[in-house]
Amino acid sequence: MACSALEKFEDEHGFKFQKVTQIPLEGDGTIERKVAKVHAHLLGNEQWMSDLHAADVIFVATHSQGSIVSTHLLDQLIREGHILTAQNLAVLARAAAAIAPAGVSPSHARARTQKVCCLALCGIHLGPLRYLRTSSLLQPYIQYFENAAARELFDFQNTESEVSRSYVKALQTVMDHGTKMVYVASLNDQVVPIYSGIFAAASHPRILRALYIDGDAYHSSDFLSNLLVLLIRVLNSGLSDSGLLTHLSEATAGTLSGVGHSTAYEELATYSLAVNYLFLATDGGDDHSALTVEPFNAVDEQNDYEIPWSLRDLIADDRVAYFFAREFAQLKDAFDEWSPKTSILRDIKRKLQPIQRLSSIKTIQLGSRL
Repeated sequence: MACSALEKFEDEHGFKFQKVTQIPLEGDGTIERKVAKVHAHLLGNEQWMSDLHAADVIFVATHSQGSIVSTHLLDQLIREGHILTAQNLAVLARAAAAIAPAGVSPSHARARTQKVCCLALCGIHLGPLRYLRTSSLLQPYIQYFENAAARELFDFQNTESEVSRSYVKALQTVMDHGTKMVYVASLNDQVVPIYSGIFAAASHPRILRALYIDGDAYHSSDFLSNLLVLLIRVLNSGLSDSGLLTHLSEATAGTLSGVGHSTAYEELATYSLAVNYLFLATDGGDDHSALTVEPFNAVDEQNDYEIPWSLRDLIADDRVAYFFAREFAQLKDAFDEWSPKTSILRDIKRKLQPIQRLSSIKTIQLGSRL
C-alpha cells in the first residue's frame, strides 16, 4: 500500500522516483526481542543495506505494536550511522578527522543527509484500551498480542514504566534527527483508544496526527466525528485540547468482534497523507524543539464529569478561539442533529450539551478572521 501511495504521488506530480526498494520486516515476542530480530534481518541483507545507505528518503510504514518496534529500529540505525542526518553527519565528520593520518583530509563517502518519515497506524504508544486488561473477553486479544508479550503492551499505559521510558528515549533520538512522525488512530478501534493511537501525551512540531474514520461505522457528518477531528487539528496546531479527546476516546471504541484496529492499514489515503507530509511539508527549518511527553497513566480513573469543564477551558483559550472559532460555531449548530445510538454516546452527549449555551464562542475573534 505504501508503494501505491508513492506511485500516486508520482502521477500527481509528474515525475518518477529513481528506485523504490521494499524492505518487509517482522518479528515476534517482546518489544526488545522484535527489535533485535528485525535489526538482524535488515543488516543481514547486503542489498537492503546498500539501498538503505544510498537512499535519499526512508519511509517507514508500521502498525500497532510495530510502531514501537519501528521507532527503536530507527533509533538504532541512526546511532549506528546507517541513516545519516545533519546531526549525526557532523559527529561522523569529527570522528573521521580524529583518526585520519596527519596531513590527510578525511572525507565521508555518504556526505549527504537523508529524509526520514514514519507512518504509525493505530500505534499502541499509550497502551491498549484500559478495560481490556480485566475484560472476560480478553483471551482472543491475549492471543492476538502473542501471549507472552501482552503484559508488556499494557505497561505502555503508564509513561513511567520501564518500557515506556525506553520508547520515549528512542523517540527523542529519532525526533532530534529530523524525522517526521505521522500518527493515525482509528475511530472505532477495538484495541487501541484514540489518545493512544495519536500518542496524545507527546508534543513536537514534526508530529502530525490524523483520524481514520471507517464509513461503515461512522459518518463524516456525525457530530462526534467532527469534534474529534477538530480536537486533533487543535493538537496539530501545537495547542492543548484540555484533555477532552482523552475523555472521549473510549466512548468510540469498536466492539471486540470488529475490525477497526486493522482497517486503517488497508486504506490508501492514510499512506498518501504521510507521503504528502514527507515531501510537501517543510522540515521546520532551524527548529530545535525537544520532544515533550506529559505524564500519563491510563489505569487512573477518568472522571467523565470533567468533560463540560474541559470543553469550556478549550473554547476559552484565546489561541484556540482565534484559529477555530468558526469550526466550534459549526459544531454548536450541528449538536441538535446528533442522534447517538448507544447509551454510552447518549451519556457523552449530555455531558457535551453545554456547547449549546456557548452563544458567543469568541465572536470577536471570529470576526477578526473574516
